[in-house]
Amino acid sequence: MSVNHYMASFHTRDPSSNLIELSNEACAEAGFSYDWSEIETGNELRSFKTSYKNNTINITFDHTSDSNPHLTLIVNFREHLSPLDWEKRNTYREFLDTSIELLCGLYKCSNADYMGLFVKSKYDTFVPTDLPLANHIETIPPIGIYSESLLQEFEGLAGLFTEPRWEGSSPPWRVGELEDGSLLVITHPKPWTDGGWTEPSYVDLRPGEEYV
Repeated sequence: MSVNHYMASFHTRDPSSNLIELSNEACAEAGFSYDWSEIETGNELRSFKTSYKNNTINITFDHTSDSNPHLTLIVNFREHLSPLDWEKRNTYREFLDTSIELLCGLYKCSNADYMGLFVKSKYDTFVPTDLPLANHIETIPPIGIYSESLLQEFEGLAGLFTEPRWEGSSPPWRVGELEDGSLLVITHPKPWTDGGWTEPSYVDLRPGEEYV
């Protein structure tokens, strides 16, 4: 059985000027290595490797894209967010918990309006290609973070979870509020609970029906 590779894209209209340094600090605070190694990309992108207990991920920064100028950074978790990649459920729970803290930390330090986590093979389905973001989020990702201002454009979370972006009849599985009022949204329990994960320690999650 193939293992899904997950990645996250972060979008902002006003990126932090020292984003690489702030992202490095966010990694360290979440428990990932502070000692990054830069990857040779052969273009104007800057990409780094960091790790959490020998599980390596890539973080790529792009301030030069003309076609997608609001896309400021991408995190490639490789296969590590798939429960199928882990033999021990407790170590998967720990890594997923740490990864959610990292996503929230990077979202905050990048001054993002939107973050989406998705299967790498469906990049074109989940990554908005233009502004305003509210008009170009065509499919709701498995895990997303939405700013207060972005949700206002949808007239709230209920407005976000409507067709054609959301084809399900039920509300999202879990929703958590971050310190700045942004909402962390996890649409379904699987595949995360297949590895024994239930709740993150970083943010308090509530049933989605309380918000939609």
